[in-house]
Amino acid sequence: MKKKIWFPIAFALIVTTLALVITSNDQFIDQPEFVTEATHPTLSSHGNYERLFKNVEEIYQFSDLVAEITVTDQESLEGDVPTAVQTRSAVQVNKVYKGSPDLKSIVITESGGITDLSKIKKSFDTSNQNQGLVEITPEGSPVIKPQNTYLVFLKDTKDAYWGYTISGSIQGKIRLNESNMKGVITVQKDEYEKSKDLFFLQRDYAGKDKTELESKLSKLKQ
Repeated sequence: MKKKIWFPIAFALIVTTLALVITSNDQFIDQPEFVTEATHPTLSSHGNYERLFKNVEEIYQFSDLVAEITVTDQESLEGDVPTAVQTRSAVQVNKVYKGSPDLKSIVITESGGITDLSKIKKSFDTSNQNQGLVEITPEGSPVIKPQNTYLVFLKDTKDAYWGYTISGSIQGKIRLNESNMKGVITVQKDEYEKSKDLFFLQRDYAGKDKTELESKLSKLKQ
């Protein structure tokens, strides 16, 4: 009788073990990686945007240039108030998916970036928090950073100084992990969890090899 009982028990243990292994391995398949790019305390800003998109098809059609780029240099440009900061980045063009294939370097201008809140007059500051250097992150999305690589969707401003802007303001960019060229999420996790449809590039391609997004772009180009 003991021998007859042993086989079902052993079989059940093997199946259970396999199930645990498969479940454990699933945790590492195409799981998005969150990367903190900010070098200073962050302050999220929220606003209305002129044009937002629902998917890759829409943002691709709207954009003048779609490319893989690496940021080489950067400067912050403060507006009338410190919170109205913009960031102007010089970037190297690694690969073009839409637009002129001859482009080697361009300028990208974004809303947000590093600013000095200590310049705000005390009479207007009711929080008494975040004094000094902070990074303004629209919807929790930091600006692109030096030495990092991204796949971006851009609109040409037709102005040599300002160069290109990000299509959808914050939507048309996804960072690529330089070690494995998979998409990663640089948006603050709490903001991303609340707005996954807004950040559809990260939702659909973070944790995946860039070739998946390249394949999609190739089909759109046809």
